[in-house]
Amino acid sequence: MNKETIVRIIERLKSAKLTETWHGYSDYGNKTIGEIITKIDIESYTQSTKESPAVKLIDIVLAANRNYNKHVEPNIKRIKKEYPDLKHFSQLEKLLESRSKEEFFKIRGHRDHKKYQTLKDILSIIPILKEKYPHAKDDYELIKNRAKDYDVSKHGEDIIWMIKNIGIATAQHIRMNFGIPTAKPDQRVQEVLNHEFWLKVNKIQAIKEIEKISQLTWISVFELDQMFVKYGSSYYKK
Repeated sequence: MNKETIVRIIERLKSAKLTETWHGYSDYGNKTIGEIITKIDIESYTQSTKESPAVKLIDIVLAANRNYNKHVEPNIKRIKKEYPDLKHFSQLEKLLESRSKEEFFKIRGHRDHKKYQTLKDILSIIPILKEKYPHAKDDYELIKNRAKDYDVSKHGEDIIWMIKNIGIATAQHIRMNFGIPTAKPDQRVQEVLNHEFWLKVNKIQAIKEIEKISQLTWISVFELDQMFVKYGSSYYKK
């Protein structure tokens, strides 16, 4: 596919209007994807993570392979309301320790044993990361430092990303929410690459293809990711 064709596709995606199946529709309304992209950058995207890394971690783990509108967003809003002081990983760890698994399921609003264990496994390696990155001033910077060192081609060898049930999409989701302007090769992103660019790719290939498109269009990888997610969730999601 040549550059001109790719640019035409990108312009078409940008001109498409958001629909109610995108989880941010209630905040932005019936605007075009291009209008929204200009208002989102990595700083605004990570603001909620900086405010509460603990809640964002719950959000990310819950979001894997789930309908965000139905299964994640309502629970995250409730957690923020019921636990306004829940900010840090240490607080989340204490909350987990002070509640039974069933009690924590009620807090989280989702009964999933695998996700429960994934959350505990991530928290269990925080002391190791603090030893490796002693100058990290807070939880956000700690994970960001590790996220910078991530090599997607060595996914299974990393202390965080080798944790069971953390796939490449979730790893990239963590990285993005902790300040790395990359792309998350989830279902919607892969659907856009498949249907609009005629690319049938796996998750690693998806990231590389987005990087190629970025080089050709001068649109950042992060912006392309946000564009594809919004288009995919607006037009492919039933």
